[in-house]
Amino acid sequence: AVLIVLSFALRFWRRGMQNPVTKRLSRSWPSAAFWFGITGLVMTVSRVEMVSFLAMRLLWVIWLLILGLYLFIQVRIFRVRHYQPLPREHSEDPRDKYLPHKKPR
Repeated sequence: AVLIVLSFALRFWRRGMQNPVTKRLSRSWPSAAFWFGITGLVMTVSRVEMVSFLAMRLLWVIWLLILGLYLFIQVRIFRVRHYQPLPREHSEDPRDKYLPHKKPR
């Protein structure tokens, strides 16, 4: 249930994001958190209701391994590809108006 709530929080957080690089890299986080939350919730309910096939501990181990692998890959990609876009600086050189420019088409 925490992952499902986290997915909605991430979706809301991304709407207010100003950095386009972070917004692009975090695109899959809300949907992944939602689906991991749904599968965890289904496995928890099946464990309580004694559904033998879905209540196996092996499925929990597989679920945790896949979640850990997803988190590892996302952190690694984020660390490699994330950067802050630098603000563009405009020089106010008085000689610029006298230098030749490209002709507009």
